[in-house]
Amino acid sequence: PRLASAAQEVSTQAATQAAQTNKPVEYRTTDGRGVYQAYPLDYNEQTKCHKVQERVWEDGRIVKDQIKEVCEGEKTERKY
Repeated sequence: PRLASAAQEVSTQAATQAAQTNKPVEYRTTDGRGVYQAYPLDYNEQTKCHKVQERVWEDGRIVKDQIKEVCEGEKTERKY
């Protein structure tokens, strides 16, 4: 679960960064086998939410492709 929580943290951080800067964000593992990308797609003025597409590759295979919402004024960081 330690690795999963680290991945979740990167996911939250990168999605937030992509939403705030309106630019794609990419992270790679040090060995280059894992790649995480977040692409800003859309912004809803009424809900103040950004839609971000997340893609994760492991060893060249896509293992996650989903759309995530990042909302302003909402605490997106969780600390334990």
